[in-house]
Amino acid sequence: MRAIYTLLGFWYIMALSGCGVDVAKPQEQPNLEALAVDLNRDIGANLQRHFSAPAAKEPMRAGQPAVQFDFLEESRTLDPEGEAVINGPFLFTAKNGDKRQGRIAVYYRYFNDGWVPTGRFGVEEGPVDSHTLVAVVRNGVTDAPLQEAAVVARRRVGDSQSAQLVRTNAEGVAQIEVLQGEFEVSAEYSGYRSSTAHVEVVEKRQVVGDMRLMPVGDGVRQI
Repeated sequence: MRAIYTLLGFWYIMALSGCGVDVAKPQEQPNLEALAVDLNRDIGANLQRHFSAPAAKEPMRAGQPAVQFDFLEESRTLDPEGEAVINGPFLFTAKNGDKRQGRIAVYYRYFNDGWVPTGRFGVEEGPVDSHTLVAVVRNGVTDAPLQEAAVVARRRVGDSQSAQLVRTNAEGVAQIEVLQGEFEVSAEYSGYRSSTAHVEVVEKRQVVGDMRLMPVGDGVRQI
């Protein structure tokens, strides 16, 4: 008798399929690896929201990133509610120059075959394992150091990026606090062509080396 019922059930499903009736399929489990983190939207904007009090908009200097921060993803997990959690250390520089560091967790939910941020995040301040990028910016013709040159360290993840900016001192030296990883380091100075270097930060003090900028045009700008 059980075999008869099984056979009838099979023919019933086949009949529904032939009539154009959708038969429920098992729902696929969301793939955590498919979650694309947008550093600016998911990390930078949330850190700015957490640390910055509402205030009048201050003018930014040329080349200055809108939000200065760095973030290194260390884990991605599913919580008991089925939300994805991205977690890792951060460095953040407020508009007034104050520096903050700690860990941030950002939450996502699976919707319409993709991960979207819920708007929920958590920040816990504390020590992190930071590193120092050291670059020296010089005049490419005279070899003289360039003071107040803008040096930016960018970490790229997909189409997004984090950025930290420091200006050189009288010796042309810039020291940027970052987390471990690969960076695009660029140097800019008014009247000179910019220069870019790629570096992987593994040492506590990672030296980029000299970045020589060539003056624009035929003339040589003496400093």
